[in-house]
Amino acid sequence: MTPPGLSPEGVKVQKQVQRQLGRCLMRIQQYEGIAKALAAHADVAGTANDMVANRDRRIEKASTASLGTLVKGDGTVFTNLRTLFTAGEPEPDALDDSKLPADQVAFAMRFRIRLAPEDHAVKIRELDAFVALRNRLVHHFMDDFDIFSDEGCAKALDHLHESFLEIDKQHNELRTCLVGMQECQQHVAVRMQTPEFHRLLAHESEQSANEIGPKPPYSLRKMLSLLKQLRRNSGHQCAELLTQHQYFVPKPRIVSARAGFTAPPRPVCASPGTPSGLPWHLRSA
Repeated sequence: MTPPGLSPEGVKVQKQVQRQLGRCLMRIQQYEGIAKALAAHADVAGTANDMVANRDRRIEKASTASLGTLVKGDGTVFTNLRTLFTAGEPEPDALDDSKLPADQVAFAMRFRIRLAPEDHAVKIRELDAFVALRNRLVHHFMDDFDIFSDEGCAKALDHLHESFLEIDKQHNELRTCLVGMQECQQHVAVRMQTPEFHRLLAHESEQSANEIGPKPPYSLRKMLSLLKQLRRNSGHQCAELLTQHQYFVPKPRIVSARAGFTAPPRPVCASPGTPSGLPWHLRSA
């Protein structure tokens, strides 16, 4: 039955509105999936014994967080997007020396996307605007548009076309961050498995022997296996990694070892489930 306020042409437009609204919401869900992956895996910290448990707790909390919490939630165990994008502001150490056990190595790695101050301000506004756009579409679309009239349907359709362009833009940018984080973490995992890195930790490097304290009683296997698991992650073209080896590198000289590099662009693997590819539901439709 045709709604009384709609012409036959208006009925066709209303069906387009329904399709376009669904299109926007599906892309928003893809964005939220990427945001959860970034939030859960952008920071890795802990001792060799509790690092995996810390990661699992971050994954659990991020998986049920709302978009607003993912973007700007304070006091969460995961990394919100406002923290992920930085203008170079100092952050407290990920590990508290006073609370670390004396018989275990502690390790922390951070992934951040460093922007110029003006670009950072723009990004923060875009994140907040994206949350507002999502909330209007999800909770107030029927309040904002009368989709039972020809004029209301026309306005709603125009709004959805414009909204999808912005949603798709933000989705693709965040997806690039996810791919880049994966590149960065794989890079670190490879470097940590080199003989040079092992010699450094095993105290076989004369160059570092004078800077490092007693040999720590621990195994690298847990740290390396965790880094290998961090494949469903994220990225950006220019990433800054902060690593802290706070047991065997004494403060204040080398506690923060920064490695900045540009992750080379590469296409996301098309087949789902492969280590270097994104889950199918996070890829562009």
